[in-house]
Amino acid sequence: MKSLKLVNKLHRKAKLVKKAASAPGHVDKADKSEEIMADSPAAYKLLVKVQRKMDRSFGIDGVGKEPAIAFRLTASALERFDFDPGAGFDYGMRATLPAGLIEASRVRPGDVMEVMMGSAKGMMLKVVSIVDGTKIRLEDVAAFGALQNNVVVRFELSTVKKGSN
Repeated sequence: MKSLKLVNKLHRKAKLVKKAASAPGHVDKADKSEEIMADSPAAYKLLVKVQRKMDRSFGIDGVGKEPAIAFRLTASALERFDFDPGAGFDYGMRATLPAGLIEASRVRPGDVMEVMMGSAKGMMLKVVSIVDGTKIRLEDVAAFGALQNNVVVRFELSTVKKGSN
């Protein structure tokens, strides 16, 4: 009996709402939060401040940071190398790539190289400098084993503008 009363009550309320909505001169309440925000200088200032922090292009592009560009290639050699044999303390990793590939791929100091195979698999090494047209100096890994040949590596190019770009 109690549930029947509740059902009847719900039907009665639904009829009243339908009747009121169809009445002449009836206007639904609209969401005016956008107009209120636009009329309020303080609210507008706060909104723009957040947008400008997130968007370095000030409203032109909705993404604050471009995704990193990544590509894979095969390094002909990867080894731990002493870059200053006289001092004995200037060790680093050296990756040897095919001629012209460093220039074509636009790898620069600050980019990251991930080793995809071999005993160094999974290592993320930062590019320290470009030694010459075929060799890249990477940060040192003291635990690295012997020379590895034909190693697949993945470069992540940073999106920060560099002086040589």
